[in-house]
Amino acid sequence: MSKIIFEKEIKNIIQKISKKKNINIKNLPDYLDSLQMLDLISSLEEKFNIKINDKYITEKNFENYSKIKKLIEKIINEKK
Repeated sequence: MSKIIFEKEIKNIIQKISKKKNINIKNLPDYLDSLQMLDLISSLEEKFNIKINDKYITEKNFENYSKIKKLIEKIINEKK
């Protein structure tokens, strides 16, 4: 999956969870509540067929689209 698709898919998931069309977020944890963050994690795991270990569930890793994308890439690379 390419970087463009990663980012697009991540944005689509976040838009669905937040129920907003336009989201340009620099600090996602300030924008989503705790249940939405859990929904985000679950949705990412399902979409990308990964398991996000507790050690990766930090505010820094979910700060914005770019950091989420990097985290997903890291987890996918670890599976190989």
